[in-house]
Amino acid sequence: MKELDIENKLPHPSVKLKENNILDEFINSLAFKYSVESEKRFLEAMKYAFRYQMSKSAFLKKYFKIIDFSLDSIKRKEDVDKLPFIFVNGFKERLLTTLKPSEIVLELKSSGTSGQVSRMQLDKGSLMRVRHMAWNIFNELGLCDLDNEYDYLCFTYDPNIAKDVGTAWTDKLLTSFTKAGDIFYAFKWDENKKEFYFDIEKSLEKLLELE
Repeated sequence: MKELDIENKLPHPSVKLKENNILDEFINSLAFKYSVESEKRFLEAMKYAFRYQMSKSAFLKKYFKIIDFSLDSIKRKEDVDKLPFIFVNGFKERLLTTLKPSEIVLELKSSGTSGQVSRMQLDKGSLMRVRHMAWNIFNELGLCDLDNEYDYLCFTYDPNIAKDVGTAWTDKLLTSFTKAGDIFYAFKWDENKKEFYFDIEKSLEKLLELE
């Protein structure tokens, strides 16, 4: 899977990030430990991310100027509702990126079931943050265990075929949070029709096998 080769060059998602900024510090913190201090750090991290994105995107600069938005207006958690948003169709109809092609280490796409495909482009730092943030959440829920094997029945596309489809990548990530046993993907590729299909018969067989 050439598209996912970068994963083999990164530390395991359980490894803490090198704290280069407030965003890394916040992502390294416990996912569900709330305090006045954590709320303050959340706002600082959010504003840091917005400033970074705005510094890299001419579109965001113009957009914020048109709607007269300033990050200085975000002073407490209740103000987060004021943050401007972009409808998901905007990302399907336009290539809205903050990265140079050389900075992109992974591009994840939607399945395109609606006829349009959206993209998420990640540089190395963003990819490591996404992975570790997910690890922190699942670890605190008691769903991570690198010492024991677990079998998986994943109702998504086989990442060996789907490669850069986001849902397939996500399940590949989540199954790495334990010592993996047997991993079965329910959506198989039909070489004749050139499309995925839900292999319900094999899925039922696997479910009975795993009971």
